[in-house]
Parts: sequence; structure tokens; C-alpha cells
Amino acid sequence: MNAKEMTAPCGLNCEHCEIYNDYGGKDPRQVKPLIMLLKPFLAVMALFSKKRKITLGMLNRMMKIPKDRPLCKGCRNEEGNCLLHSSEGPCEIYQCTEEKGIHNCSECDEFPCESLYPSKVLADIAPHNTKIINLHLIQKHGLDNWYEGYSKKIQDEYFNDQFPVDL
Repeated sequence: MNAKEMTAPCGLNCEHCEIYNDYGGKDPRQVKPLIMLLKPFLAVMALFSKKRKITLGMLNRMMKIPKDRPLCKGCRNEEGNCLLHSSEGPCEIYQCTEEKGIHNCSECDEFPCESLYPSKVLADIAPHNTKIINLHLIQKHGLDNWYEGYSKKIQDEYFNDQFPVDL
């Protein structure tokens, strides 16, 4: 894969995502009976936790994908329809970059905009709060250099509480 194809418009590297097909993570569809058993428990938890509600929604969307199709082929190959994002169509950032004819938000005159602001929702399991720093590094070092030298490092250090990183 190449940097241009695997970099989402928001500045995340799809290759480092756990639901990306070639990442090597476990496919939840392989343990469907267990998940079906746990769904009522998760549904009750979802009543009290926004995070659990989002997780349950994501699992429901995953279970609907046929086993002969990859969970995810990357943001661009999925036309912005990310399982981690929502079930209500393409991501607004993907749509915006398509409308403006740009590859990613770092090329936009309005960068950074409100769509990229950090959020505490799922911050401990999803890398979405690294978008602005990734896009800044893409501006500073170029897409290929960011992709090869920074994208994995940023995500790893974010999840290992070593953020911010030495840039």
C-alpha cells in the first residue's frame, strides 16, 4: 500500500487501525456466537455509558458485513464509510475533502477546523485525537515522510501515554 491511498483525509493512517483488513487483528466475526451471547449484556451497559453504546453500534455494524468481505479496506477504499465513525453515511471530513478536491485536511485553507477538534469519546481506544498533529506533520514533512517516519510513532506514543512526542 502507499501513503496516498492509506492516509485518511483526517490524517490517520488506515494501516494502523485494528479493523483495517491487512492489520492482522482479530476479526470479531470469527467469534460471532460469543458476541451474540454478550449483546444483551452490552445493550444494558449501553444504557449507562456512551462509550458502550458506540461500541455496541460498531459491533452491530461489523456483524452485518458478510464474512467473505474484509471488515475495512481503508477510508478511501470505503469512500469514507468507516465502521468506527458511524452508520449514517460517509464521514463529514471525507465528504469535505472530496468536495474541495484535496487529498487531506492539511491542504485546506481552513485547517484546522472544528471537525478535527479532539474529543474524549473513545479517546482511550481510537486514535482520532491525533488528527491535528498528524496533519501538521504532513504539512511540515510531506505525506511520504510522515507516513514512513511518524504515523505509527504518533499512534503508539498516544496510546502509551508518551504524548506529545518529540517532533
